[in-house]
Amino acid sequence: MRISNMSKYGFLAFILAFTHVGAIVMAMGAAVFIHLQFVRKDLTWGKLKNFFHFGSRVIWIGLGLAIITGIWIWARIPGPRPGLFYLKLAFVAILIIDGILINWVMRPKLEQLPDETRMQALPRSLKIRMFISGAFSVISWWGALFIAIWL
Repeated sequence: MRISNMSKYGFLAFILAFTHVGAIVMAMGAAVFIHLQFVRKDLTWGKLKNFFHFGSRVIWIGLGLAIITGIWIWARIPGPRPGLFYLKLAFVAILIIDGILINWVMRPKLEQLPDETRMQALPRSLKIRMFISGAFSVISWWGALFIAIWL
């Protein structure tokens, strides 16, 4: 839904589109911030834990809001969907899967660590998983944002 077409759909559509992009930006900011904290060698798990818990909530709230507004926007616009729409859906699916893996697979392993554990001391296998997760996450968030603005 391009800004130039907003008058066709009304003020409510504009508010929903603005909220949709805002929710993506909010969640993306929290996700990128958390992923960047994992590469800081001087940071301990005890300090990162607070960012992680708060950031996870922000990410899930933002992603949920983006999905709800996205469904509304999708339902209101008639006609065929452009290919970018399906690419955005793929990005959102990747983000949901990544969030589930981080919160229910990696997080329990991190919770077992003593608070004074430095990020550089994490097991190599966990670092690799977090790096791959971060790469998928950052690419998917930026992709979803650009497509949300473009469509």
